[in-house]
Amino acid sequence: MHGELFRAWWSVRADSNAVLSLQQSPDGGQTWRPPTEVDSRDRGGRGCDRPAPGVWYDPASRYVYLTYFLDALDGSGVFFAHSMDDGKMFHSPIAVVYGNRPVHASVVGRGDSVVVVFEDPNATTPTLGYALSRTTGHIFEQRGHVVPEEVRAIWPWVTLDRNRIGVWWMTPDSTSRVGHREGVWK
Repeated sequence: MHGELFRAWWSVRADSNAVLSLQQSPDGGQTWRPPTEVDSRDRGGRGCDRPAPGVWYDPASRYVYLTYFLDALDGSGVFFAHSMDDGKMFHSPIAVVYGNRPVHASVVGRGDSVVVVFEDPNATTPTLGYALSRTTGHIFEQRGHVVPEEVRAIWPWVTLDRNRIGVWWMTPDSTSRVGHREGVWK
């Protein structure tokens, strides 16, 4: 039996702004459903110079979670969007953190519990922040830093196992070196 697969991408328009889309395959990539537009508010004119979106699918709830950097009219930053129907329709995006520097972000979710980890778009040195939601990302109730200020970190990815959060990152000095930190979500 083949599993569900999802892919998300930026389609650059003629004005160098972009549209974020997602597509789902119910059979391990043999066939793909028509793409769904997730967010078309980009006004940054960055063309192809933007980080890839972070995508997660929870097979138990059938929710799809996305996080991404976007230059919107109301401000640039890391945004979050989710679908509760296998990616056919997405709720309105929510700002996780505002900041002008394009950054990578990662997301994981289990039902209504969502964790977003991101490169801080406001930091002067590369560091990571996090945002936690128990309301499917409608509100992010808890925020903080993943690493102390003196630890330089980029390209995060995150896992969630019951109430244990795991975060991994690369170091900007040597992309062959991986950092790791775990915590308990109370």
